[in-house]
Amino acid sequence: MPPKEVRRLRNLTRHRESLMMQSTRMKNKIRAELARSGIAPPKDARSSFSKKFVRWLRSLGNPVVDDHLDILEILQQKIGKAEKEIEEESQDDEELRLLQTIPGVGRIVASTVKVEVGNLSRFRSAEALASYAGLIPALRQSGERSYSVGMSRHGNSRLRYVLTEAVHVHVMFCEESRLTAFFRRKKEEKGGKKATVATAKKLIEVMYAMALRKEEFHAH
Repeated sequence: MPPKEVRRLRNLTRHRESLMMQSTRMKNKIRAELARSGIAPPKDARSSFSKKFVRWLRSLGNPVVDDHLDILEILQQKIGKAEKEIEEESQDDEELRLLQTIPGVGRIVASTVKVEVGNLSRFRSAEALASYAGLIPALRQSGERSYSVGMSRHGNSRLRYVLTEAVHVHVMFCEESRLTAFFRRKKEEKGGKKATVATAKKLIEVMYAMALRKEEFHAH
């Protein structure tokens, strides 16, 4: 069983995840109500629920939209509270600090990795850790031949999700890193989706090496 502090952090990260899912559903309900009402947002207010967009939504005087916005505001407050608690719970963890030196890996991603994995160095190899995250291609055997049939459905889905999201941010803001160069090569060879998964595997292997060596991320 994980230590008490890890269990508490895990509960907080999963609670935040649940709140984020509820927030997304509420935004989708608002979009659906606009579509049903035949209302198109103005071109200068189409960003994803920016303050300007929310003000425009409020100006419509649509009671259904207003009710959804009220719930969305409460959810956003709860998300902020959960994130603050995650920060307080994780601020003294050295492994979390190291992981956050990777561009694209903020406190939420690092905390999720920590609570879903525990100590990264407990795995016998980086490959074993990647397998735990579900980032190893599944193999099918026919006679003496083995061939890949795509990513395994096994593994930790939460871990896989945050790693792929971290990849998207990393390649956007750290253009000169080895991870970004790897992503670009794979994208040319296999397309964006497979490149993202392959880079997520590479990312968790980098995390594993950092944890073993107790060193910060080096882009080059």
